[in-house]
Amino acid sequence: MADDGGSSSWSVDGTTDPDEVAKRYDDWATGYDADLESWSYAAPEVVAGIVLTEVPEVTSVLDAACGTGLVGKALRTAAAVLTPADSSTTGRRRRTPPSPPG
Repeated sequence: MADDGGSSSWSVDGTTDPDEVAKRYDDWATGYDADLESWSYAAPEVVAGIVLTEVPEVTSVLDAACGTGLVGKALRTAAAVLTPADSSTTGRRRRTPPSPPG
């Protein structure tokens, strides 16, 4: 597992201070996607599947707490407008822009 700034303990026992949480995710951002992949983390695809099942005509999505954009990437094939929002500036910079719908 990549150095995640102690995420395995701080996410359970750590602070709820928004600035500290954002800093922790900033520190973890470089290894975040690789860590989630190594955990077989399927939440982005699960969330996208639920959204697309419940709102099949979705054209616009606010991806709150987007991190590196994994949910947005899974939704991008359906949503013409995808607006990411996250307190972690490093995570936002690391997002790979998803392909446009089509």
